Amino acid sequence: MAEFYTNAVSRTCVQPIQVVGVSHDSPLSWSSSGDRLAFVAGNNSIFVCSKVKGEDAGQGIVLDKIIPIFKKDIHVMMFFVDRDDLLFVAGAEGLAFVNVESGEVVHRVNLGEEKNHESDIMCACWLYDGLILATGSRDTTIKLWARDHAIPTEWLCVETLTAHKAAVLTMAFHLNTNSLFSSGRDSSIKNWDVRSVHPNAFQKRKDDGSISCNVQSTMEGHQGDVVTLTVTENGKILFSGARDNSIKVWNIAHHKELRVINGHTGDIRRIILMTDEQHMYSASADGTIRLTKLLEFVQDDEIALSAEDLERDREAADKLALEEILGTSSQVLGVTAGISALSLPRDEVLAVINAHEQHVFRMEVNPCYPLMATAGNHEVRLWDITNIAKPLLINEFVGHTGTVTNVSLIHEDRHLITSSLDGRIHLYNVGSIHREAKLDVYGSVSALTLTPDNRLLFCSGNDYDIRGFVVQDASIGAQCVVELTGHAGKVYCMASSPDGTTLVSGAHDYSLCVWKLGSIAQSYQGANVPLLNTVDAEIKTITPSKKFNSPHQGHVFAAVFNSPIGNQNVRLATCGNDHAIKIWRLRGNSLSESSHLRDAHSGVISCLTWGRQASSNFLFSGGWDHEIKVWDLTNDSRAPTACIATLVGHKGRLSSLSVTEDGSLLVSSAADGTTMLWQAIAPFQLLCTYVCSQEGGASSLAVGQNVIATGYDDGMIRIWPLMHSDGSVDPVYEHLFLTTEQVEQIRRRSLTRQSTSSRKKAAFAPKAGAPSLL
Repeated sequence: MAEFYTNAVSRTCVQPIQVVGVSHDSPLSWSSSGDRLAFVAGNNSIFVCSKVKGEDAGQGIVLDKIIPIFKKDIHVMMFFVDRDDLLFVAGAEGLAFVNVESGEVVHRVNLGEEKNHESDIMCACWLYDGLILATGSRDTTIKLWARDHAIPTEWLCVETLTAHKAAVLTMAFHLNTNSLFSSGRDSSIKNWDVRSVHPNAFQKRKDDGSISCNVQSTMEGHQGDVVTLTVTENGKILFSGARDNSIKVWNIAHHKELRVINGHTGDIRRIILMTDEQHMYSASADGTIRLTKLLEFVQDDEIALSAEDLERDREAADKLALEEILGTSSQVLGVTAGISALSLPRDEVLAVINAHEQHVFRMEVNPCYPLMATAGNHEVRLWDITNIAKPLLINEFVGHTGTVTNVSLIHEDRHLITSSLDGRIHLYNVGSIHREAKLDVYGSVSALTLTPDNRLLFCSGNDYDIRGFVVQDASIGAQCVVELTGHAGKVYCMASSPDGTTLVSGAHDYSLCVWKLGSIAQSYQGANVPLLNTVDAEIKTITPSKKFNSPHQGHVFAAVFNSPIGNQNVRLATCGNDHAIKIWRLRGNSLSESSHLRDAHSGVISCLTWGRQASSNFLFSGGWDHEIKVWDLTNDSRAPTACIATLVGHKGRLSSLSVTEDGSLLVSSAADGTTMLWQAIAPFQLLCTYVCSQEGGASSLAVGQNVIATGYDDGMIRIWPLMHSDGSVDPVYEHLFLTTEQVEQIRRRSLTRQSTSSRKKAAFAPKAGAPSLL
């Protein structure tokens, strides 16, 4: 049956138009011109953004390109020193050099190949104006790479440095002293003499095979992984940040600790010296960035602390940190970062910026413009640092951190509203993928719906109540305007009637509640209503006008109203884990059952949608049995004895169904991670399968005028091109669809991988032609 629906007529789309969502710990890289910023999406695609110039410069950056060629974690990413169109990318797939314009890899070295690392590459830095590349890995080694003169796009490993006892997490290079500094999980900082790989010394190195890079000194002192290093322009002072929450200042020549800068209450993830080298930004896992005015470096040799002074300094720092945690500190924030009772001059904290709610994993300052990019948990933010003490947030790219439970396209596909089990509701600009508004909800958001005019948003979290918020343009009112109280369990589904005056909700408590919204809906109709001025407004509370206890023999999982045309009645369809569908008739605000489809599926029914226009009498249902069924409900007073069609193709539980505005197309999503496009009228042919490269289920979907939005279990959202009902595709998006030959190649590769996997499982099966021991 599946083969019947997946035939030569159907297409396959493997690349979305847009991806909404950021990697948990995204690397950041500015190009040397300052005109481009690259970071990593939640599906490991690379987002390349361009700086906005002219009148719209206040927006900072806009998404320019998506490069979807990596499937595993990316830990480090750098633009070439002299080019904006080339990126170095490394991580769990080895190292690769990417042409930004074409989106293609020009050279790749997989892990374990061509003298490459054996494990994930965690850090990298350019040496000698980008002619040499240094990479550090979990395998404890550092490798130095040089461009192949015969093939400029290829790089060759020229030396492997071994001195660390654990993963290498950070490196920094200083040109004038020919020093490469490295550190990681062994907490030690190594200073390598790398002058032998200087381009001018390379020939001598080739002639004398005994020449190598050696450790000049080792600096010890941190009590945790060292994750960031920064060296001053004169090469005399080194700053190190670690997971012991401290920043240490070192005299490089004497490999001696000068002092400790404390204050952060989490891992130090990044240290950046401003151009005057009098000010320093430090980013931490405590969610803050600190701006510190540093002691003048000329004093450093004079004020180097003795071992006794350092120990006393640390004790004072520990005491102050404990006071800050307990809230008993008497010091005023922003006065000083000094934490010692010593009468020596101290580094001074000028500002503490709450950059992210939980962590600041990455931070990079633009080399040419007053801009700073930071990365937190599934989010990237851009700041205007014209005033370095008061960074101004100008835009952000934020993804969900939990399963996406609902997606809704509004404003002619220009905006997208999403909800998630992470307890947040986001409003995105579809074109730029900027998050333009957010709403924090109590607990996970299990259900969300909009009134037909998109003016009121209803959502429900863990406290069983339903709350209503006002939506206007690209904003969501922060204040709840109405509360619907009546359920005694988690709300699974909601549906608004076609005129917006009635809301129906189904919940874990087995009940179905009917709510009258007439007065509320009328209050927020009309363009001149001050919708967002609701902070001081009284919150109205509504109780159900009708409550049906156990209309299904179990939980109610889906409820959908039809879109009646002509003299059709307003009908509601509901389903649950009793394998049944019920049809209800709405007259005014009165809801009554009209028919009951028992055993509609062989398993739990998880989603429903009505047809529209030509398909308006059809009801589509999807279940845990992986099937979509089509029901003809032309006669709304009698239940059909059987479905008129069964659509087979998904290999996982159905999660969501939706029909296009003209009623010609049906879209389905499932736990197998695929989204499928079907004819919504006979013969109900499969037209297209949308496949994402990442594993994980598709949890929700919305169909717009020209696009499909799909939410996933991993918090990602993808925007796909909507194929036309005649099977044609907008020429702009034709390249996103695979040809029949490409699909066949993918199938063959998949079969080969499965065959190889089967052979690997047979651990003792000898290879063909292997010598026998008998």
